[in-house]
Amino acid sequence: MFKVRSDEMELMDSETFDKVLSDQSFKFIEMINHRFGGTCVVREFVLSEANKLDENRTLRVLDIGSGSCDIAIAVCKSAEKIGIPIEFTCVELSSYAVNRAHEHLQKFPNLPIKIVCEDIFTHSVDEQYDIAIGSMFFHHLRDSEIIDLLEYLRKIVSGTVLINDVERCWINYIGAELLAIPESSGVRHDATLSVKRGFRLDELRTLLKTMSKTIIEVKRRFPFRVTAFIKYDILMKDRP
Repeated sequence: MFKVRSDEMELMDSETFDKVLSDQSFKFIEMINHRFGGTCVVREFVLSEANKLDENRTLRVLDIGSGSCDIAIAVCKSAEKIGIPIEFTCVELSSYAVNRAHEHLQKFPNLPIKIVCEDIFTHSVDEQYDIAIGSMFFHHLRDSEIIDLLEYLRKIVSGTVLINDVERCWINYIGAELLAIPESSGVRHDATLSVKRGFRLDELRTLLKTMSKTIIEVKRRFPFRVTAFIKYDILMKDRP
């Protein structure tokens, strides 16, 4: 089952994905991010990158496939408490997720978060982002689409891209089954399929190394996570 990534489509990516299933799905994802390290991975990365900048320089963060913006909200709240200036642009294609994100942000109207309902492949900006993150997003793409997106991001991101996703293995599959027992059949379907569409460290490393002029680091992050840091190497620009 886990030798190769599944190419079966999640309900989240299908035409049958409606508001009811959307609310159920994103509520489940928010719980997973909060309790099992997804938010923590991004918080550590973003705050670390912000601390590298000159004092009072705002870190511009692109959040790809941001869902209900739960991670962006949590990270911005943490940064606000310690006085680190950051701002998020959350790009999400699902209008259901965007609406849920706006509802969440009504509770925190002063957080520096902008939500854009758009396909990331058509998103453009006048000024490059400093960094980009994709949490539980890249497993929705085929391998070729992952490379295409990372090459596209090279145009709009000056620094590092973080892939924060699920590791494809038996323990994660069983964990997803158990955690989704109280959920609807649609959520259970996507929870286990997400694992089957997830990544092994060696294959993700091999895939990413097909890109030129990049510095790649792939790590396992307990529990359940695989992280990849893709830095566009400006110094390699003129090298053969």
